[in-house]
Amino acid sequence: MSGLEIFGATLAAVQAALQVIRAIHGVISDAKEIRTSLEEHQRQLDMTTIIIRSARAEPAIQQHRGAMDATEEIGTIALAVQKHLTSMSGNGRFTEIAGQLVKGRQRKEILGRLMSQLSDRKDDLTAFIGIVNVELAQKLTKQLEQLTIQPRGAPSLEGSRFRSRVITNNKAGGRGVMLNGPVIRGDEQLDKEDNWKDIDHVLIDGNEVKDSGFMVNYANTIDNLKAVANDVLSKVRGEVEGEGFQD
Repeated sequence: MSGLEIFGATLAAVQAALQVIRAIHGVISDAKEIRTSLEEHQRQLDMTTIIIRSARAEPAIQQHRGAMDATEEIGTIALAVQKHLTSMSGNGRFTEIAGQLVKGRQRKEILGRLMSQLSDRKDDLTAFIGIVNVELAQKLTKQLEQLTIQPRGAPSLEGSRFRSRVITNNKAGGRGVMLNGPVIRGDEQLDKEDNWKDIDHVLIDGNEVKDSGFMVNYANTIDNLKAVANDVLSKVRGEVEGEGFQD
C-alpha cells in the first residue's frame, strides 16, 4: 500500500470516528434537551395540581358547572401527562442506545400536545374562577385604592414572620405578591379595627392566601397588587383570550 493510500485510509478512519463522535454528542444533546423539557413539564404539572385542588375545594366553583367541567378535564389530562413523564423518566432512559431516544422523541411530541391542551384548559379554569370570585376581586381592588390614600404601616419583623401572606394569580411562574400582616399597635381595640385585615384573607383566582416567612410593606407592592386585581377583573370583563365562557 502506497503512502497516499495509507493516508487516505487513515483519513477515512478519522472521518468515520468523527461521525460517530458527532452522533454520540447529538444523542447526549437530545437527551439533555428532553430531560430539561421533562423537568419543566413536571413543574407545570405540579402547579396545575395545586390549581385543581384549590378549585375543587372552593364552594363557589363547586356550584359552577363550567368550572367543574374544566377542572375535571384538566385532571384527566394531568393524569395522562404524569403517565408519560413517569415512562420517560425510567431508569437509564437517557443512557441507552439511540433507538430508545427515538422513542423518547415520539413521547416528547405526545407530551407537548398534552401540555398544550393542559395550558388551554388551565386558562379556561382561571377565567372561570375569576368570574365566580368577582365579588372578592372587586373588594380587593377597592381596598387597594384605599391603601393609596391611607398607607398601612408595617408590623414588627417578629410579628410578620407569622402573619404575612401571599396572593397569586394562579399562573405557573406568574406574579406572586406578598402582603405584610396586620399592624400591631399594642392596643387590643385598635387591632380589632384594623382596616386592612380582610385583605389578608382574600381569595384570588380560587387560591387561598398562604403563610409566608417574609415581610413586604404595602408601599412597595401597591402597583403589583393592583396588577393582580386588574388581571382577575379583566378576565371577568372578557378582555383576555378565551372570552365568552358561559355556565
